[in-house]
Amino acid sequence: DRLDEPRRRVLRNAAVVGREFLYSVVAELIGEGDELQPSLAQLESADLIRALSRDADVEYIFKHALTQEVAYEGLLKSERQKLHARVAYAMEHVLTDRIPEFVETLAYHFLRGGVADKAVRYLIEAGKKCMARYAIADAAVHYRQAYELLAGRERTKEENRALIELINEWSLVHYYQAEVKAWRRLLEAHREDAESLGDPELLSLYLGWTGWMLWFYEDYATSLELLDRAVRLAEEAGSRRALAYAETLRVWTLAQLGRTREAIAAGERAMAIGRDFPEEPYLTFKPLGGIAQAAFVDGDLERARVAGEELLAIAGRTGNSRAGVLGHSTLAMRHSLALEHERAVAAGWPPSRRPWT
Repeated sequence: DRLDEPRRRVLRNAAVVGREFLYSVVAELIGEGDELQPSLAQLESADLIRALSRDADVEYIFKHALTQEVAYEGLLKSERQKLHARVAYAMEHVLTDRIPEFVETLAYHFLRGGVADKAVRYLIEAGKKCMARYAIADAAVHYRQAYELLAGRERTKEENRALIELINEWSLVHYYQAEVKAWRRLLEAHREDAESLGDPELLSLYLGWTGWMLWFYEDYATSLELLDRAVRLAEEAGSRRALAYAETLRVWTLAQLGRTREAIAAGERAMAIGRDFPEEPYLTFKPLGGIAQAAFVDGDLERARVAGEELLAIAGRTGNSRAGVLGHSTLAMRHSLALEHERAVAAGWPPSRRPWT
């Protein structure tokens, strides 16, 4: 309260940026030119903020979180919303080359600033970033916030496109969190939106996830019908990524239907394409797990063993824990079934009753 108005304004603007803030962002935000540095120096002398670095773009931090909170609460809600939007635009302008580092922060400021289209874009990017490190709960929060901005209202074609892109990304989160009922409601609610876009690549991904969701309901016939269509659409669009996803998910349905040769062929095709997308390890280890599943159905324990060991090798090279879990579970199942077969032979069962004969 003892600060003069210019210093108070700098402090409040910085409080909107966050507990930590860059000089360049605040300068872009308030445009005080030569007056900003003396203001920050006085705030530092008053023990309200401190510099974390003395680089060209100095980073500051509020010395106490309560200081930031009080400064922030001193703004009217309408002022805060405008400032959040201005902070986001300032960050976009100043941090052009470092945007991937700040997608979560940009999403937060555009969301609080009421800039829906920008918020959706950065929330989706933040969700992808979280999924890359398997921060699944955090990804779910970002995707749900984006969905709430888009759903339940009239949308433009571009907003519909953003919605379908979002659902395609969100689907893997639903799968990992085993929220199959909610996933089904989501996919069924927006199937017409996906069909209406006229975009074969997006529709291929959408139908692929729908087919995979139906796998959990044991509706294998409909699952395969949708996955086959997803393959055709991906080929029509010339989208190798969409094709890799369609074939990856198709493996598991084909295996469940006993069409093991087709399943293995689909898995090998998916893996070959998936190598072009190293940033998406799912497209390598998931089809390999499906090949192991098909091998089990076919009674080929040796092929299942090789697939399990390859999964562990992928985990070792990449540190991907899910590949490791799938590899260990494959080898454990193979070992269990091999023992079962040995017991059947030792017990003198006829070949027709022996597992994997």
